[in-house]
This record gives sequence, structure tokens and C-alpha cells, in this order.
Amino acid sequence: MTIAPATELDAVFAAVNSHADTIHVAVITDRGGHVADAGFPTTSAGYAAAVALLNSHGTVTAVVSKGPPPTARDSPVPPAMRA
Repeated sequence: MTIAPATELDAVFAAVNSHADTIHVAVITDRGGHVADAGFPTTSAGYAAAVALLNSHGTVTAVVSKGPPPTARDSPVPPAMRA
């Protein structure tokens, strides 16, 4: 995982790429600056770590997802957003 703090003036965005066994999260600024990225397992702990990564960089303006939404019952994703 690589981390570079965003400035107070940067808007922060995230991209999530989900697979059967992993989820990858990338965080960038509105100016294209790389903030962080990391991969996590599709488990309760993995989803919690992915959310913690997002929350650790302030308010995320928007999240783009590629792949199906999580379907695990223990996912922190609200039921209405699950497949």
C-alpha cells in the first residue's frame, strides 16, 4: 500500500474493483494525485479494512465500482446496493 496525504483543498475519489476473492481500492485526488491503494480479501475483515482505508482519507466525494457489488451477508455494503 502506498499513501500520500491529500491536501485540505483536494477532493478525494475512490475506485473499487471487486473479484470473487479480492477487492482492490484506489484513492486519488481531483487533481489526479495518487493517495493510496490496497487489495483486500472478500471477507468481513477485508471489507472493514477497505472501508477503513477510505475513511482514513477524509470525506470521499464519489466512489466508482467495477465488477459486481459484494453479496456477503457480513459485508458493510448496505443491502440495497448488493447484487
